[in-house]
Amino acid sequence: MNVACVEYVSSNEMLYDLIRTFVFNICLG
Repeated sequence: MNVACVEYVSSNEMLYDLIRTFVFNICLG
């Protein structure tokens, strides 16, 4: 897990939920 990536996505409220989930899955992958 890329912690920095996850923290960025989690803290970026400007992202839409679908985009956030998509990016979050990439971070986990």
